[in-house]
Amino acid sequence: MSQTTANPEFLAKLDALCARYDAVTEEMNSPQVATHSARLVQLAKEHANLKRLVDPYREYRRLCGQIEEAESILADPNGDADLRELAEAELPEHRRQAAGILDDLIDGLIAGDDANVNSIIV
Repeated sequence: MSQTTANPEFLAKLDALCARYDAVTEEMNSPQVATHSARLVQLAKEHANLKRLVDPYREYRRLCGQIEEAESILADPNGDADLRELAEAELPEHRRQAAGILDDLIDGLIAGDDANVNSIIV
């Protein structure tokens, strides 16, 4: 695909987090949870924690789709010249943005794991 491709295991982990985020969102909207405030608070905390990774990951996937589309336009020798010019102009920025988001996601997963440590000996 492009330089913004990540490790498949890493992407699988992010896909699993997205699925959990969607499940938590659905459970939070359930009428049964509305009557259990402790469960709702627990879900809201998990939802917020997941959201900080899920939103950028979904943006990363959107950008990867745009990168693939631009690459396919550029690969078509019979394509429209204006579209090729536009794709050529946008491709470097999309790649830069996707790479930046991917770096932030990696840092976010590491920081997220570190944030769960209750005590640190220095």
